[in-house]
Amino acid sequence: MPDPNVELCIVGGHGGCCSINGKQLNIMEMEKLRNSVYLMGNAGTDLIVVNFSEGRKMARVSLAVNEFYKNSAGEAISHTQWFNLVFWGKTVAIAEALVKKGKMLCVAGRLNTQSYVDKKGNQRFTTEIFVNNLQEDE
Repeated sequence: MPDPNVELCIVGGHGGCCSINGKQLNIMEMEKLRNSVYLMGNAGTDLIVVNFSEGRKMARVSLAVNEFYKNSAGEAISHTQWFNLVFWGKTVAIAEALVKKGKMLCVAGRLNTQSYVDKKGNQRFTTEIFVNNLQEDE
């Protein structure tokens, strides 16, 4: 069911207007929403850090996001979705300090989808979240 606090309207097929919680957003605010992801969940593993030449680092961790709802019979249902997070640059140092298996994290980032051909010759796709902001939930 759509969130009643989020509204999107397309005007003339060339962009549009957007309001969140009744507040009209301007073009600059709307641009910040382009390819933006915000998640809160638990780290599924400890952080995996890869060191490259010239001191560059990249890190990865999976994030479990739990959703709770009631089905048509009124039973409480829990569903977990897993997301692959990727950290580059300065966010690696923050992740190294905060990320531990099971820790509740709040992340902001962008989606990055890549394709590859597997050993059987099938084209596969993978979607990751490139994190640009990370906080622990206390």
